[in-house]
Formats: sequence, C-alpha cells, structure tokens
Amino acid sequence: MTESIDIDSLDPGLTGVRVGLSGAIPEPEEWGGRALDWDILNAVTTLADTVFRGGGHLVHGSHPSFTPRILAQAEPYAEERGEPVVTLVLSGLFADTPLARHLRDFRYQGVLSLILVDAVIPPGREGRGVEDPVVRNASLKAMRERLIDEMDVLIVMGGKRWAGSANKPGTLEELELAHARGIPTFPLGGLGGMAAELALAPEFRALADAGRTRGAVDDGLEGTLSTKQSHRRLGPLSITSADEEFIRTTTDYGRAIALISNRMGANLRHHADGD
Repeated sequence: MTESIDIDSLDPGLTGVRVGLSGAIPEPEEWGGRALDWDILNAVTTLADTVFRGGGHLVHGSHPSFTPRILAQAEPYAEERGEPVVTLVLSGLFADTPLARHLRDFRYQGVLSLILVDAVIPPGREGRGVEDPVVRNASLKAMRERLIDEMDVLIVMGGKRWAGSANKPGTLEELELAHARGIPTFPLGGLGGMAAELALAPEFRALADAGRTRGAVDDGLEGTLSTKQSHRRLGPLSITSADEEFIRTTTDYGRAIALISNRMGANLRHHADGD
C-alpha cells in the first residue's frame, strides 16, 4: 500500500544527495488533448523544490525544455546556501547555442556548476554537426556517461521517443547507463512520453523483480529498484512493490516525488547511523 505522506510538510533530509533528472517535453502529438507540457513542467518544479528544500543537489543534462524551470527554482536556494545547487552537463555539440550562452551568464555563477563535454566526431564525419545522427548520438552518449557519473539516483519524466528518427532517445540511454552502474532509477510513467514506455519495459522491471527474489530488503520493506549497490552514499534503495507500481503509473506526480524523496531520506539516515 502506498505510504501516507503529508506532501506540504515533507522534509526528507537530502543533504549531499545528488538527484538526477532525465527527460524533456514529449512531442505534441503524444499529448492526447492533455496539457502535458504544463503537467511535466509542474512536476519538474515540484521535484526541484523538494530536492533543494531537503538540502540536495539536482543534476540534469541541460535540456532546453527543463533547464529554465530548474534555474528559476534554484536561484533562491543557491543564494540561501551560498553555493551552487544544480549541476548541468552539456555536450560541446551545443556549446554555441543560446542556451549555452545563457548558462554562462554571470548571474548563474553561484547557482550552477556547468560541465562541458567535448563533442565526439567519428571518423568520416568531420565537418558534420548536430543534424548528423551519428555525430549527435556519439556526442550525447559521451555527455550522458559524464552526467550519470554525477548522480546518486535518477528520476525520469516525459522524454521524446524520436519515432521514425535515427536519434536515440535520451531518457532511454540515461536509464540504461544508470542501471548498468547500479544507480536506483524511477521512471514516472504516468506523465507520458518515453518514460511511460520505460516504466513498463520488461528489461527494467525484471531488475526490480530479481531484487525481490533474492530478498534484498532494507528497514523491513520488500523489494528494491536496484540489484547492484549504488556507488554513491544512498546504497540500494528498497521500496514496496505497491509503491513501485504507484510511482511507475500514477499521474499524481507530487505524491510520487514525495515517496521517492522520503525513501532517499530514510536511506541516508540509515547509513548515517552506521547500520
């Protein structure tokens, strides 16, 4: 059964936790008459505020549909803490875009840490840029590998499917990389986009099922969203199967984010106590 949590009074205690956010606003044809852009951006705001209020740090791959909303939430918290509260990772393929210039503006020096990853130009592709899928996919894979290095946990919202295109969906690649490194992942499938497909993908759900079969438990809760130990401070995150299903399918993103944050905070306290 889903935990009863008072979202308004939630104080998860996330000091030092680096929460990764993967996603983008899906293609308009997938909205289905619903203002999905509004829902997803509100979910981004909710996540950012929860992470910053709890003392955590947000990590993102600088997607132009999410980044302005993240920065708007980050500024007052960075001023209060006196340090950057966001890490943005950007491919050198986009180093001269308006967004990249915006991120280098003086006003954000104390708000974010910007990591620029060199573009990757495979042999025979010299002189080609972002419009070449081979260059784009290689460069963004390098960026995403660096991005995953910065996070303790990954939350996925929305995301483009790139149907009929040679471009690899970023949410898919980031989820694959996170799983390969044993980082707990939470696709919020109820918000649509590529995350909805990933939330139901057998290869990702099988990892969670395998964790239950081996009896990987923590604090008396059954199940785990990662069968490998995270290389970060949280350790493997355990969660009930009912709550996992809720997170994967609900449109109530506020409660899903509260559940994830509550679990992260509980694990952090557990490890701090030396158990």
